[in-house]
Amino acid sequence: MASPTNSTPTASSDANGSSGSKTSNASPFRRGGGAPLALPGFLSRRPRPNNNSINISLSKDSSGIHGLSISTPPNQGETPNLVNASPASQAAAVLRVTNSSMTTPPPKSARADPDRRAQRRRASAAALAELSGREVGEGDAAATSPGTTASGPTPSPSQLSYRHRQLAATMSAPVVGLPSLRQQCWNGVPAPLRADAWKTLLGVTPANSARRDAVLSRRRREYAAAVRTYWADGADGGGDMRRTPQEQETLRQILVDVPRTAPDVSLFREPRVATAMGRLLYIWAVKHPASSYVQGINDVATPLYVVFLDDVRRRFGYIEGGDDGGVEELDIEKLSTRGMPDRLLDQVEADTYHSLTSLLSGIQDHYTNDQPGIQRMVFKLRELVARIDPPLYEHLEQRGVDFIQFAFRWMNCLLLREVPVRVAVRMWDTYLAEGGASSSSSDGLPSSLDIHGASSSTGNTTYGFETFHVYVCAAFLCRFGSTIRTMEFEEMFGFLQKLPTSGWGDEDIEMILSQAFVLGTLFTGSDAHLTSGRP
Repeated sequence: MASPTNSTPTASSDANGSSGSKTSNASPFRRGGGAPLALPGFLSRRPRPNNNSINISLSKDSSGIHGLSISTPPNQGETPNLVNASPASQAAAVLRVTNSSMTTPPPKSARADPDRRAQRRRASAAALAELSGREVGEGDAAATSPGTTASGPTPSPSQLSYRHRQLAATMSAPVVGLPSLRQQCWNGVPAPLRADAWKTLLGVTPANSARRDAVLSRRRREYAAAVRTYWADGADGGGDMRRTPQEQETLRQILVDVPRTAPDVSLFREPRVATAMGRLLYIWAVKHPASSYVQGINDVATPLYVVFLDDVRRRFGYIEGGDDGGVEELDIEKLSTRGMPDRLLDQVEADTYHSLTSLLSGIQDHYTNDQPGIQRMVFKLRELVARIDPPLYEHLEQRGVDFIQFAFRWMNCLLLREVPVRVAVRMWDTYLAEGGASSSSSDGLPSSLDIHGASSSTGNTTYGFETFHVYVCAAFLCRFGSTIRTMEFEEMFGFLQKLPTSGWGDEDIEMILSQAFVLGTLFTGSDAHLTSGRP
């Protein structure tokens, strides 16, 4: 797989729940002289542990991970040595240690200084304008009138975060190195660069920067032509006489589902946004009759629309209150189409459509008859939980809770109904980095995401979007395992339908992603560990 980082951090957790990056006192287990395993970089950014820390080290060689060791400082007591333990036991240990640190916020001293953040916001605006290299279209000058953008002296772009500057350099190269781009995006993408990075990862724009604008313009023209062909009569049903009964039913279902999309986000209640969502979903359904529209696809489109709208907002200065709400962060609450010309919203809609097409082309069997792709993922999740958390698995079995009853929605909507949209956007940074181009279209662009994973020239393996999502769901479920084990059927079923994630932030989902990374490293290519019986 594409390694998330070049560093070799280790995860650690102390008795008080704080966690950080620290080198283990015990030598990592090696078979054949393997190199230490690089864990996701965000683990190294957490607060330093105190003297009661527990240190985890992983190691691997060319054939994959082979060992995990846990050590404690003197006088801390004995910790089980998991070097020779099974992958299931190793994974369970990682989940226990990392979950214990998820509820502790970072110390106040580690939070960004407001003045510093304001300087970084202004610096990013200047850097983004230089990086994009796109000409402002006619009429956009009026849109960026005085008072609509952040004011004040613009500091040097060097005041941006290192991650921001590094990714900006990668994206501005004559030809973007996709392995490097995936590696950097795995740990999260700064908001001003996210739209361009996602389009490149999804194959909507080419890696060759000289062709990027021309290809994007052509794709937008193609979508505009599709709108004229399939949506000339609008969504009010005026064209029903020219639609087949199946198309009429598809449109009816879409118009029912669109108002339910992201109920906590006011953006999707705006009439122009609702119309755009309904239109792109209907056109996608008509052009993909094998699956057509299925409930849940509307949820999958929401992160894409949010990110691309935020990109237009930043580029052309449609900023509420004269501030962009944070350069490195995406502020969903400030997103609005108020005052934006239809021309820019048409661009957002077209980019969302093509990105959604690329994404769904690799998981189309999730939405065909009987949805075999989702059935496959739910089965894998069941087997995985049985290995890494046997008490939780047995509790669900004894109480008569079938995984399909709650995990079907997790797979169908890719957890977008389980976590806030702002958190889902961060999660998708990693998801898109886990997938590569699976095939090429006639113009040499990737036509879809590599959902299932493939070996790279370096010998690493990408899990793929679909496979990695199963590991994320397993870590997500185990995160609430101790609470679920205290519940009976009715209470448990209601809890699983509405998990307490409304207050989650990036740190929470990053911990889930790091656990999924470890699970994937332990179990990918080791199917016997999932099918050889219960632990």
